[in-house]
Amino acid sequence: MFIWQDVFAFIIISGFKVTGTLGLILIYLGTTNDPITRSLIYARR
Repeated sequence: MFIWQDVFAFIIISGFKVTGTLGLILIYLGTTNDPITRSLIYARR
């Protein structure tokens, strides 16, 4: 039996995982390479 809800749930969960890891990588690259973003992040803390 092919259930569409399970497929959509799997796509949504996997999409959140992919975007979460990409966001973490982008944040890491921004903090290590860009001094402006680094100063902004440190100023927000």
